Amino acid sequence: MREGHNGYCPSPGITPAREAIAAEYNGRGWPVSPDRVLVTAGTSEAIDLALSALLDEHGEVLVPMPTYPLYTAVVAKLGARAVFYRTDPSAGWLPDLDHLARVLTPATRAIVVIDPNNPTGATYPVATRKALLSFADKHGLAILADEVYGDIAYEGSVAPLGSLDVAALKKLADGRLCSTVPMQFGIKAALEGDRAHQAAFRAALRERAAVTTRALQKMPGVSLVAPTAAFYAMPKVELPPGKTDEDYVLGLLRATGILCVHGSGFGTSPADGYLRIVFLAAPKELQDIYAEMSVFTAQFLQR
Repeated sequence: MREGHNGYCPSPGITPAREAIAAEYNGRGWPVSPDRVLVTAGTSEAIDLALSALLDEHGEVLVPMPTYPLYTAVVAKLGARAVFYRTDPSAGWLPDLDHLARVLTPATRAIVVIDPNNPTGATYPVATRKALLSFADKHGLAILADEVYGDIAYEGSVAPLGSLDVAALKKLADGRLCSTVPMQFGIKAALEGDRAHQAAFRAALRERAAVTTRALQKMPGVSLVAPTAAFYAMPKVELPPGKTDEDYVLGLLRATGILCVHGSGFGTSPADGYLRIVFLAAPKELQDIYAEMSVFTAQFLQR
């Protein structure tokens, strides 16, 4: 910024940033040339551009359930239709491939794959990823591979799923000016700099995930699929008749000051009792939080 790089740049991004991103993916086994890289204002803008390129008013996109809400918001803005495919909590929140095939229609244009997954914290094994690629190839679908948390899977970085080659995407990117230029100069340093801190960060997240999993799986009336990446989990509360996930979340907030997000905010049914917890607090603080949560939950389930 002090050197005056505060104006506009080419819409796809500055050359050093695009070269660094391409080199990063080449090093991960995905050959990408810099001219195929677009620097966007966060993943959210990339999602908007990609869906705008792929969907017309009558198009459909397959979106996992539960889902990250931005996808459904962008699809609705475009006048298109989000079609949900099931991910199975009894199988570690993996995509239900049979259900995926059942919801496919001639209007389907793309499939969203979020791995590591938000909001469940799941990661997909190689067999599942290959099955998703095969499904997309068989039916001529583009894949939107959302891999924003790929570097913080607890057992190490998740390899990129693949590439999306849509010429319309560059035309849309050219239609806006560019993403913030001073920040683009940080990309090369971030991708080529020392990453030794990532191992300690993953270990810290793994510890917090273990604290979370133990506490919630011991909590009466609560079940949890243990997360394998990132910093959130999606437990399920066995709600009393007539109660919703929002009743539980608001009750917990008012009684304890502990804030979670109701699962229906991510597309699950309000009656299913899912909620998302972010566990970035220190392990001792998390233990205290879950102790309060356990007391509240016992009282809530008796109503």
